[in-house]
Amino acid sequence: EPGLVLVLYKLLLGDADKAGAGPVVPVEERRTPVEVPVRVGVLALLCRSVRAANSFPHTLQAIFTCMYGADASVRLKQGAMQLTCWTLRHATDQVLAPMAGVVLSGLLRFIAAEAPEGGDA
Repeated sequence: EPGLVLVLYKLLLGDADKAGAGPVVPVEERRTPVEVPVRVGVLALLCRSVRAANSFPHTLQAIFTCMYGADASVRLKQGAMQLTCWTLRHATDQVLAPMAGVVLSGLLRFIAAEAPEGGDA
């Protein structure tokens, strides 16, 4: 169901005002993302949905928030990587086209940050 995927993305990302990302939510009604352990579970659920893989721009926001957010843990990064793989496998060409370059640069940035200094990866 499309509404369920949207609810899962709202749990994962919250609904704070993001520039140009839909209607502006009044400050008193804004919701923050759920805690990290719950987000890990939400990512696992999203990785079972083809509709979630085709939910641009939510998928891209989720991947980058979980990979590079201030509270990104190892498990959250692992879940984001799984969502990335799921999306690359199951999203349509129309969805992948606008985000492929962004995902590629994000993955290269992640690999460069995780590579050991002075050694071969």
